[in-house]
Amino acid sequence: MKRKKNSDGDQPDLFRSSSAGGRGGRDEGIKRVLSHNEQWLACCVASVRRLRWTVDFVGEDIRFHCVKTCGHPKHHNAWGGLINSLLAQKIIYKTGEHRQMKDPISHARETPLYRLTLYETTSP
Repeated sequence: MKRKKNSDGDQPDLFRSSSAGGRGGRDEGIKRVLSHNEQWLACCVASVRRLRWTVDFVGEDIRFHCVKTCGHPKHHNAWGGLINSLLAQKIIYKTGEHRQMKDPISHARETPLYRLTLYETTSP
């Protein structure tokens, strides 16, 4: 990783850490963080598969649930990796709607609503 000098001394240049850039850089980062949290990820995926929520939810609802059942990951970026894994495995899907987060550290940020694929309905 290239280092950039700043007033605080040496600090990794977070914006030049991947040659892939953009989405490729994001995907590379997700893969890296999940590779250091494999047992935690497996526990969370299994735990979410057992859910029978019939209401829409946001990613932080998954986080609140998984902290109780599997604990915290080694790095906070693993939460986004978990959501991406659940989407890729078609365990959850985006509804197209958004809602504000509840956790005070999220500052009521807008975030996508998800639904368990188990409860997917089709329009008549």
